[in-house]
Amino acid sequence: MEEARDEVSRILLTLEERELISLCEHLKCNAPVEGFASKTRRTLNRLVETTLDEIEEGEESAESYQQYLQHVLSYLASLKPTPGETEAEIVIQETSELEKLKMQYQKLQQQMEEEIGALEEKVKRKTQAAGGDTAPASVTAKEEDTRTATTAPTRLPEIHHHQGQPEAMADRRGPQAAEGPQHRLQRGQSSSGLRAARADLSRGIRKAKRQYTRKITAHFIDSRDTQSLWQGIRTITDYKPHHHRPVTVTRLC
Repeated sequence: MEEARDEVSRILLTLEERELISLCEHLKCNAPVEGFASKTRRTLNRLVETTLDEIEEGEESAESYQQYLQHVLSYLASLKPTPGETEAEIVIQETSELEKLKMQYQKLQQQMEEEIGALEEKVKRKTQAAGGDTAPASVTAKEEDTRTATTAPTRLPEIHHHQGQPEAMADRRGPQAAEGPQHRLQRGQSSSGLRAARADLSRGIRKAKRQYTRKITAHFIDSRDTQSLWQGIRTITDYKPHHHRPVTVTRLC
């Protein structure tokens, strides 16, 4: 009987607060006014020990108290599963979490591609409204970001003032110089509209990337297991979608 009681006391020291609360409720300990949750682990431990002492005094024989201690040990075993079972449950839980992360990544990737597609249509409409010619150029979102960052501004033709022979100078400057003011104004408006549309597309792509990256990061932060967290990050980093639809960008001929 003493060995069983010592074993109970040893296990009590390893229990978490929620497990001690469950044991107090199972043993029907005298609940404090504020409830078991308001007490510390040490207080809950003493409360269990006091309850066991009271039960020992109330038992008629040592054998009945021995049986009661065995019942308490069985209940404690149910609160503390064996290490092998715990590891197996963790592996199953991590596998399920990784599959959920993959599915969530695919949904967010699809959502980003749909947003990029909507931006393409917006660029197309703006370009057509500006009156410029359009030509498809299949590039990925990453290439579009690079193009926007590295493309130099449109360079205006140099204008030289010469005296005499105005017709010869007009022919030397080429057909663009011979265009009328209205046509040059339309060309300038078309170029400005296209640059603005490209800038909107680049901003939209970066915004979509930030949105689904924040969602993935928020899901990782909610993970309770550090090992599962890093394993999930590696899985998402190495994951490649089966299909990535290229972005169509319009430009002036």
